[in-house]
Amino acid sequence: LTPIQLDFFEKELLEPHHFAQAFMLASSEPVDVPCLEAALRAVVTHHDTLRLRFTRQQDGTWNQEFTGLESLVRLEQVDLSSVPEAELPTALESEASRLHASHRLDEGLLLRAALFHLGAERGTRLLLSVHHLGVDGVSWRTLLEDLGAGYVQSRQGRPVALPPRSTSFKTWASKLSDFARSEEVARERTYWLEEGRLEAPALPRDGAGGATSVASSRTVEVSLDEVQTRLLLQETPAAWRAHINDVLLTAVAESLTHWMGQPRLRVELEGHGREPFSDDVDLSRTVGWLTTLYPVTLDVSGTTSLGGRLRAVRDSLRRLPRKGLGYGLLRHLSDDEQSQHLRALPRAQVLFNYLGQFHQSAGDDSALNPFTATREPLGALRAPKAALSHLLEINGYVFEGRLTLVWTYSQAAHRPETIQSLADH
Repeated sequence: LTPIQLDFFEKELLEPHHFAQAFMLASSEPVDVPCLEAALRAVVTHHDTLRLRFTRQQDGTWNQEFTGLESLVRLEQVDLSSVPEAELPTALESEASRLHASHRLDEGLLLRAALFHLGAERGTRLLLSVHHLGVDGVSWRTLLEDLGAGYVQSRQGRPVALPPRSTSFKTWASKLSDFARSEEVARERTYWLEEGRLEAPALPRDGAGGATSVASSRTVEVSLDEVQTRLLLQETPAAWRAHINDVLLTAVAESLTHWMGQPRLRVELEGHGREPFSDDVDLSRTVGWLTTLYPVTLDVSGTTSLGGRLRAVRDSLRRLPRKGLGYGLLRHLSDDEQSQHLRALPRAQVLFNYLGQFHQSAGDDSALNPFTATREPLGALRAPKAALSHLLEINGYVFEGRLTLVWTYSQAAHRPETIQSLADH
């Protein structure tokens, strides 16, 4: 198991099978079902992480193995054509939640697919649900491109031939395990222990109390327009010699430290995890959960301007060894006493993840490929009874040229107007 997978199982979720990522796709024309099924089969055959099976051993640890093609993906077809327009979002959400909850870790197939028939005027929707153990945000680009390419090839009567994979997930996981035992990673231990011991204030709470579960979670979304997004992505980083992550985290720190009345904020950052640590590893088309999680303490004390705070955040992120890769290796793949100290340190209450830019087309040839991503409800991606991993989770992405930040919080801890105010700030 990789560090992020070990982190997942460490949480001892009540329903670990219900933890999905998903995309809802619209079709610009009637869908050729046999061709879509052929494309889905090709994707599952090509990307073996979609065929991972997870079983719990007698000692409580988890094991993963690849299966063959015995559990072929089945395209469910759901007729929602008679559902009134006003009730359609709820019906879609309900069916999507059912699909996400149907994953089984011991089955050897982490993909579910459903085609929703909405009627002649409303067309169809294709929902793809993959258990998070087999996919991450970067992987979706490859999956959607391959699905689109496979569908077009099948519809044209050609055999499906997908682009070659890059380094396999298994090879990467093995190399990662070896790298975790290297002296290079061991030298990072002092840094991560000191980082974890820095004092950072707890977030204020104003909710009614109770369990901060997925069922209690709500979201607040804020977006920039296309002009603001272009300025932010292209001009701001160049002007300040900063990455977009530096700028967004400065905005988060500006909002939360102002709210807390304290200049220091601990954030857990989610990275794509595809950092190079070996010359013979190419992860450009590798599908799997490769994400890294690592803490950073943002300290803006002594700064008198927003520019000063950006420099402080930028410089603290520059000090991170290997963009945080070593933290998970030391925390999860080492067994010495120091690593146990690392595991005993408190986790950050805030999670931040910038997912980058998503293009609307689900494949390379948008003129031929009829599938485009939509912003329709995806249903309950996680089990309602599961505990939220953080008090605040902030996910950013660019879709259709607009930056959106999604703030997830619990009603048990915070009022909607509190989070709306933080997001607006």
